[in-house]
Amino acid sequence: IQLRQTGNIATDMRFSTSVTAVGVLNLDDYKKNGISLLKKLSEAGFKTLYVGIESGAKEQLGKRYHKSANKDINIRALEAMRKEGIFCIAGFIMFDPKVSLQEAKQNIDFCRENGIDGSMVYAPKTLLVMLGTSLPIIYRDQIIGQPNYNTLSYEYFYDGPDADDIANILYILKQWEESHTAIYWESKTLKRSGVYEGLGQNNKEEILNAMVTLEILLMDYLEDLVNSAIGHKVEDEVKKVEKRFSKKTIG
Repeated sequence: IQLRQTGNIATDMRFSTSVTAVGVLNLDDYKKNGISLLKKLSEAGFKTLYVGIESGAKEQLGKRYHKSANKDINIRALEAMRKEGIFCIAGFIMFDPKVSLQEAKQNIDFCRENGIDGSMVYAPKTLLVMLGTSLPIIYRDQIIGQPNYNTLSYEYFYDGPDADDIANILYILKQWEESHTAIYWESKTLKRSGVYEGLGQNNKEEILNAMVTLEILLMDYLEDLVNSAIGHKVEDEVKKVEKRFSKKTIG
């Protein structure tokens, strides 16, 4: 803040960093002269924070992902950031080997209700069962073969109550994503890194808004597919969903 005031850094310079949901609340709770550290962070130029929210489904979040922050903590952290004008890029893992359709719906509803349906790194994110974590133990019955040492993770199969539907949904979304490869890879890279080399602030905000629109569109597609599967819609209905979204692009 002092560097801004003295002109040593540009007043419109923006920063970003990663923080946990618990960390956000600690920053919001700690007050100095009646002003929270989270507010000070915002005033210093930290207008974007990456927070690993991961899930809005209780069993998935606590029992399988073993996250220290529960659903209530995540909601309070998101509210605190909004209050200070901080944009949250939410890390979110929608699918794991045991996920059910109802959990997928709970995740979608959570993202909609808490305003992160357009600010996730990637809506249909699948879990990486990483070496050196507790995940290979939790998912030992779903792991296939030896670990991939390039990604430091295991391949696995889905065996939740709705495994066939989940696998089909992911296959459909992957096909759609591959038809928009250039847009999606650029979007995910920019959103996660925050690097917009050579662009002014107005251009950066335009890009961010376009990425938000793109992510909401993908979430719409995912939601329709999940709802169709829950409602036991016939294959023709699913194909109508595919056809409708295949024609949508970002202008």
